[in-house]
Amino acid sequence: MPANGDLDMKATTNNSDVYGSRILVQVTVSQPSYTISGTLYSDEGSTQITAGSKSIVAKVNGLGTFSTTTTSGTGAWHIDGLTYQIGNPIAIWVDADAALRAFTITKPSAIADISGLDLYQNRVIIRP
Repeated sequence: MPANGDLDMKATTNNSDVYGSRILVQVTVSQPSYTISGTLYSDEGSTQITAGSKSIVAKVNGLGTFSTTTTSGTGAWHIDGLTYQIGNPIAIWVDADAALRAFTITKPSAIADISGLDLYQNRVIIRP
């Protein structure tokens, strides 16, 4: 196949008629995306922060900024549409709240949705 991706064309005649064909193929490869999710806690994992919506931010391998907010009443959060490779660090933290600090980082060993990336107030969590 030529480098430009076009297929060669062959013209044939049959009783003075000319026939030709050409096939153009365009391929777009898209990387699948995944969801990460967790809950925001005020302690070691028993009391959810349920008041209002808190801003949650994630970065994959130090690039891109993905954000969401917690669900008021549950403290749950999720971010859809992340793409990453095995071993890429994924950092998640509470943003834009001077009174609430929480940070979790993981370095996944498989490509899949990741749940349970919980955030704990005044704590830094390092997960495998």
